Amino acid sequence: MLSQKKLHPGLSPLLTITVMLSLLACLLILAFLFQDSRGIWQPDEGYYTGTAVTMMTMDSLSIPYLGGNEIFLDKPPMIYRGIIAGLKLFGHSEFAARFFHSLCFILTSVAVGSLSYSMFKDRWLALLSSMIYATMVIPFIAANFLTPDTILTLWTTLLIFGSLPWSAIWLEKKTLFNSALFKKQWWKELYVKPELLFLLCYFFVPLIVLCLASSKLGLYALPIFVPLAIATAKLWAQKTPVIDNLSFPGLIKGYAHPIRLIGFWICLFVAFKDCPCLLSFAQQYENSMVSS
Repeated sequence: MLSQKKLHPGLSPLLTITVMLSLLACLLILAFLFQDSRGIWQPDEGYYTGTAVTMMTMDSLSIPYLGGNEIFLDKPPMIYRGIIAGLKLFGHSEFAARFFHSLCFILTSVAVGSLSYSMFKDRWLALLSSMIYATMVIPFIAANFLTPDTILTLWTTLLIFGSLPWSAIWLEKKTLFNSALFKKQWWKELYVKPELLFLLCYFFVPLIVLCLASSKLGLYALPIFVPLAIATAKLWAQKTPVIDNLSFPGLIKGYAHPIRLIGFWICLFVAFKDCPCLLSFAQQYENSMVSS
């Protein structure tokens, strides 16, 4: 069993490559397996795929067309171009239509790990952050049917990752945060650990905006699962030694071993993707979000 200590920044090159290849294999399974085992779902997948096919027919990659000659600019055009790229690479199939979307899910998971490493400089934490995000229910469901949300989450995460070095300059200016808020112990910890304050703002600021906007579409909140995954990985890594020393039954202690639990979740998700009754439930969930 790979432990947190073995995957610290000083791990051997061979172990690093092994773990990274295992992570990649898990992401490929979650993203691409059984993507051609079901037809195009209505209304969302049919809507986006139909628009992409119309763009291909009209030989227009820059302007989306809805139906006949109606120009449609309400949605980000990258989802249509991604579908078109998949159709041209793999032919007209469900797998081809979902290929770019699934690829964005993989890239987002990798970006989550990179963002975690840039903040904490811990390889184990970075790998754990990637796998926690990939095995969260909402990001996983969103990655398996065509909407712009997974693609937008990728670009949002890359934007945060790119701007983090500049944000850190402000976070290191501790005099900016001198206020009555830091008189309490919990806020003092944020004061001396700016990366935690960054994660807190990354999660709650978008959440507050969504609440103020009275948004009922769950996938609009997809970007906040990125800081949630990193924070969960950080907490998990800190609490693992404590749980190991407790005399709890094996089921509870299993939560202290991320590889075992993540492996269980991956098997569960793979079964979900190929189970007709569960797929039907997922489609009903999608339709309920669209009609909300």
